[in-house]
Amino acid sequence: MNIGRSVNLQEDSGKIRTLEDLRPYIKELSDNGMAFIYLMNNISTISLYDFESNIPQLKQFVEHLADIGVRSITVGSQLLADFLKEEFSGLTVNASTMMDIRSINQ
Repeated sequence: MNIGRSVNLQEDSGKIRTLEDLRPYIKELSDNGMAFIYLMNNISTISLYDFESNIPQLKQFVEHLADIGVRSITVGSQLLADFLKEEFSGLTVNASTMMDIRSINQ
């Protein structure tokens, strides 16, 4: 088992092609007392309008993540963090360094 390593789709092309392919790895980590944390940094600059217009797809995506066993997501957007905390109370939401947090009160 590789721990602390990102998925390289070229290197692992025969192993992981879809989110569903992650399910057994997430389960094995959980069975061994470790967590799989999904990283979502790519929408840190999305407008509120674009965010709101994509909520149904985002909800479906996060529901699928939860279904395959993801229990923690790291995000780079305060907007996304607030949305996830409100809509998915069973998920742990972590702040990425992309959020540029400068104080404990932020």
